[in-house]
Amino acid sequence: MITCRLKLPNVSSEIVVSFVYAVNCRYRRRELWQDICQMAISSCTANTPWLLLGDFNQSLDPADASTGSSRITAGMNEFRQCLSQADISDLPYRGNHFTWWNKQEENPIAKKIDRVLANDKWRTSFPLSYSNFGEPEFSDHSPSCVHLGILAQGKKSPFKFSNFLLHHSGFLGVVADAWRDMHFQGTSMFILSKKLKLLKRTIKSFSRENYSDLERRVSEASKILISCQNNFLMAPSPQLAALEKIAHSKWLELAIAEERFLAQRARISWLAHGDCNSSFFHKMVASRRAGNQIHYLIDPSGRRIETQEDIAAHCVDFYTSLLGGNTQPLDQSDIDLISSFVPFKCTEEVRSLLSTAVTPDKIKAEIFSLPLNKSPGPDGYSSEFLKASWNIIGQEVTTAILEFFSSGQILK
Repeated sequence: MITCRLKLPNVSSEIVVSFVYAVNCRYRRRELWQDICQMAISSCTANTPWLLLGDFNQSLDPADASTGSSRITAGMNEFRQCLSQADISDLPYRGNHFTWWNKQEENPIAKKIDRVLANDKWRTSFPLSYSNFGEPEFSDHSPSCVHLGILAQGKKSPFKFSNFLLHHSGFLGVVADAWRDMHFQGTSMFILSKKLKLLKRTIKSFSRENYSDLERRVSEASKILISCQNNFLMAPSPQLAALEKIAHSKWLELAIAEERFLAQRARISWLAHGDCNSSFFHKMVASRRAGNQIHYLIDPSGRRIETQEDIAAHCVDFYTSLLGGNTQPLDQSDIDLISSFVPFKCTEEVRSLLSTAVTPDKIKAEIFSLPLNKSPGPDGYSSEFLKASWNIIGQEVTTAILEFFSSGQILK
């Protein structure tokens, strides 16, 4: 293993990269596993993005071999323990799963023994990075290439409501004042859509004033708290105790807000409560972002499409071709044909139930049955916001929905 500290153009922080070429002997590889674990806790990689890549000469899972075995070998266990202790794992990858084959025609065997591994600091520093395993060409190994996937600067992200704002004591009051001061003319749906759109400005302004640059403010509040605690412990007094309580309250408010923000971004629904799980949520946010990223697509001609603009255009063209075109209205023969495939018909009782008038109570019940911690709708508002602000916006939401069921019309 050769480890280098690198400074790349257009990347502000230094990175550490370890290149591995493991021996073809399980017992001698134990020295490498020990070296990796030592490197993970050394000052070289402390709080630094660290990448570990190369030929490890050891698979990690039975699925990493084409032989179809389901047995976890002792070598796999040793490799797994090494990665767990060093707290590193596979970078998201594209291309070939198997990275080596034995070059034998009669008994061909392929395995994944080449990997690109990264620590948590790497994932938070380069959340869109991924590795690509290409074609071996002259070698019996696939080459591995790492793409940093640096975020494009200046790209405006759509509005997404942050649920932690609901825990601020003054938030709903600000929403109520803004909602009451907005006046529009038109249909109920039009008025609702305009007010929700204009309300985003108020929410963004409130968020900037109270929680802008949240991660930095949490760090600063923590330093102030530590300073107050040290001052009190060196010379206890009522005045210093009061300052410590104020500093602790401010830090706790910001720290909890950060955790709730990251928990929402991470979409972890099985963890209800925790003790400042920010680092865990950071990891899950980076993992989700990396997994959701489309790094490239292949068009029907085999051409590789890589830029975000070309990927977006290709997706639009594909679905336009798939779903677009002129459609003719159905005639009676079409309806009869469809009916022959679907002979089921509702009973009179079910028909009556389906045509029952929608009531405000039913609308509220549906809104409050929406699951928590899910992706917001196209307008960016979460179900948590709708429920928490129902006393403010509920009447106009209900009126707009009732208007749809009475008119059969809906805004674009």
